[in-house]
Amino acid sequence: MNVKNSLGVLAVLAVVGGSEVSARAPAKADKKTAAEAREETITLKPKEERDLRVVGLTRVAVGDPDIADIQAMGDDVLRVTAGKPGQTKLTVWTSDGARRSYLIVTEK
Repeated sequence: MNVKNSLGVLAVLAVVGGSEVSARAPAKADKKTAAEAREETITLKPKEERDLRVVGLTRVAVGDPDIADIQAMGDDVLRVTAGKPGQTKLTVWTSDGARRSYLIVTEK
């Protein structure tokens, strides 16, 4: 199949399959890449605490609360307390729909 025929087939697929879906596929990949780029690593020793300011905080999830205990300390502030050694992910969501991830590392 030559280039001209390939473009014709792609055009037909876009019309039949819906160009809106085709146009959104790269955007999802870009969002994932941007989210991954925003991941921050926080390294703590057991029992060490760190406060995080997250403006517009609406939701929090932590993978393993034995490694990092998360407490809401008031408006837009989370306290991360290191537990047993290991790694876990902390994900926060904000009122504007943004999501940010942190890798929490508790050292020995």
